Parts: sequence; C-alpha cells; structure tokens
Amino acid sequence: MRLDEAIALSHVLETTVNYLISPPDSYVTWIQELDIQSKKVVDSAKNLNDAARSYENARSDALLAAGAISKRRETRKATKSLKEKLDKKIGQIESLANLNTFQLLDWIEDEQDRLDDEKFNDEI
Repeated sequence: MRLDEAIALSHVLETTVNYLISPPDSYVTWIQELDIQSKKVVDSAKNLNDAARSYENARSDALLAAGAISKRRETRKATKSLKEKLDKKIGQIESLANLNTFQLLDWIEDEQDRLDDEKFNDEI
C-alpha cells in the first residue's frame, strides 16, 4: 500500500497510519485506540454541550415570546377561531419550552417511537 493510500484509509477509519501498521496486540496500539475513542467522547460531549446551550437559549426565547404575546392578545380583537388557534399555539410552545434538556430528549425519543409505530402500521 502506498503512503497516500494508507493516509486516506486512516482518515476513513478515523484512526492513524501508525495504528494501522502497529501489531494488533501491542500496548502502543491499545493506547492509540483509547486515545482515538477518548477524542470521540470529548468531541461528542462538546457537541452535546453546544446543542444544550442552543436549546436553552431557544427555550428561553420561546417562553418570553409566548408570555409577551399572551399579554398583548387581550387588547386585540379577533374571531373566536383565531383566538383558539393562538391559545393552542401558545400552549404548545409553553409545553415544549417547559421541558428541560433531559425531558426534551425523552420527548424526542417518544415522538420517534410514535412516528416509527405509525410508519410500521401504515406499511401493514
């Protein structure tokens, strides 16, 4: 194998060339594998942290918007159906935005299960 091919392969496998050419049962290989896995965990944790912060900001913005609109809606005239739609939308936003990060993850998982069940039932 040429060096450029080994480098390309190491990128595809998310490892190093040194790892690819080291004996499989050596301390060096094990240490390198654990370094690679450790980096993946740290990178994932950083991504999760960024996503959680983004969610918390969006959640806060949504609650502020729902609160402000709730206060202003009393001064505006509208049809009963528009008022009901607005009230429903405010309720949805408040329900969703009141979930903390872990509750949100559980909700997403439940929603995905529900969608998977619907898809399965549609296929039957």
